[in-house]
Amino acid sequence: MKRFTALFLLTAITFLSAQDKSTDYYKELSDNIKLYFDILLTLNENYVDTANVEELMTEGINAMLSVTDPYTVLLKESEIDHYSELSTGSYGGIGIYLGTSGPEKRLTVISPMDDTPASKVGLRAGDQIIYINDKDTKGMSVKDASDYLRGEAGSKLKLKVRRIGAESLLIFNITRAKINIQNIPYSEVIDNEVGYIKLTQFTATSYYDFTKEFEKLISQGAKSLIIDLRYNPGGLLESAVKHCSSFLPKGKLIVSTKGRGSRIDNEYFTETAPLDTEIPLAILINGSSASASEIFAGSLQDHDRAVIIGEPSFGKGLVQQLFDVGMMKKRNLKVTVRKYYTASGRLIQKEDYFGDKTLNGTDTVFFKTYINGRKVPSGVGIIPDVRIEDKKYSDYVSSLKMNNLFSNFMYDFHIENPEFKYSGTADDGLVNEFREYIKKNSFEYVSSGKTMADSLLSFSEKNKYSEEIIRQIKQTLDVFKKSGGNDFENNIEEIRSNIAIEFGVYKNGNREKYRIINQRDPQIRKAVEVLKDKNEYKRLLGY
Repeated sequence: MKRFTALFLLTAITFLSAQDKSTDYYKELSDNIKLYFDILLTLNENYVDTANVEELMTEGINAMLSVTDPYTVLLKESEIDHYSELSTGSYGGIGIYLGTSGPEKRLTVISPMDDTPASKVGLRAGDQIIYINDKDTKGMSVKDASDYLRGEAGSKLKLKVRRIGAESLLIFNITRAKINIQNIPYSEVIDNEVGYIKLTQFTATSYYDFTKEFEKLISQGAKSLIIDLRYNPGGLLESAVKHCSSFLPKGKLIVSTKGRGSRIDNEYFTETAPLDTEIPLAILINGSSASASEIFAGSLQDHDRAVIIGEPSFGKGLVQQLFDVGMMKKRNLKVTVRKYYTASGRLIQKEDYFGDKTLNGTDTVFFKTYINGRKVPSGVGIIPDVRIEDKKYSDYVSSLKMNNLFSNFMYDFHIENPEFKYSGTADDGLVNEFREYIKKNSFEYVSSGKTMADSLLSFSEKNKYSEEIIRQIKQTLDVFKKSGGNDFENNIEEIRSNIAIEFGVYKNGNREKYRIINQRDPQIRKAVEVLKDKNEYKRLLGY
């Protein structure tokens, strides 16, 4: 190891020295690399415990990359597979949506995908996966389980499953197959006239999927369209440009990239005939809409083609390139090489990677949209034309969800009532069953307000505050105690909705979740309202 490290050090320094002996930059780089490896060799030879050279190198590399930006990283093998999935639109697996359920939070099939190995062998919603290839899944995360379930198409996999009503574990021997990524998990026509498409990522196949769904909605009577990009982390630049081509004339600038020196090195234009250049569009975004999502939303905003609704986007407008690095150990280094600029010239990337720059600063630069000259800010992600917060669960319902009580109730209810036929709604009888269930499971909810009041009382007593202040704090605590008994009733509609989601997904699959959530979604309702009001729609676009 010492011989190899020393040889590598000598080779690296010799190479750098040969680049340009008169260049101060390379001399400084050469000196610093020598210092780095001198430290590594000294630790390896003299540290009191045996030095883990690989760990030292990894930490050193990560520390070096951390001073660039959060997205320039040395990739793990599983992360490289993700890039392959985006470029092919598929992966090797069995085709299921995974979640957790039960007191042990066991891996649970939310829904098998249609026409996949999982559906063909008979896996069902609600099945708990206890073993994957004889490996106990207790405590296994959904992400880790997904990695275990994936593999080359044609390879074998054995699952042991606990099923509601079955006396023993069921064994499934499954052959993995090519699974097409479900870019569009849900679409519908709302109020008989507004189309809705949920797009989860921009892949090699998402444009084809989108076109098919769009044409289906038009045939069902859609006269306008909502494109939901919330929680869409992005994907392929080429895919985002294709999607923009759906609604803009051929030859329109979509995005440009600039590398070192701020020179424009690439421009991307719409290249195909559009699907529709007239249909009213609303695009939903939030803080998890990033990268290709921001290119799509920002470009249509720049061309005054769509009303953007929701919350400010994530603000990731960087072009990354994979480089092969290493000699003995081949790895991939993902490096930021360029930045994205929308059609109007504004930067998508937030200028402070880790901060939260607002529009109040005097240094914010504004650009103008192509047709109507609306002002749009640069360097802060994409700012919606209509800002409206997503629906937030109350603390009480969030606590029920965090304790898995909705999913556990559905699972246990079906064990006790195997012949139960779900009607499609959570009626009062089912809601009351849930009320009794959480009592039986000793669910206790302490509001954040009461916790703060308790802390304030303890602090006041410890620091000998006046009796009047302490009396008032105790009165506040009494109010929290009295109101706490009404938490269930105060949140009954949210509770009903969550019960309906669990039972609906168990019976009808993952699409049912979107159908129920969309009915109460304030951002979707706002988009419907804007699209139905032609005057408001035009006003927002500056016409």
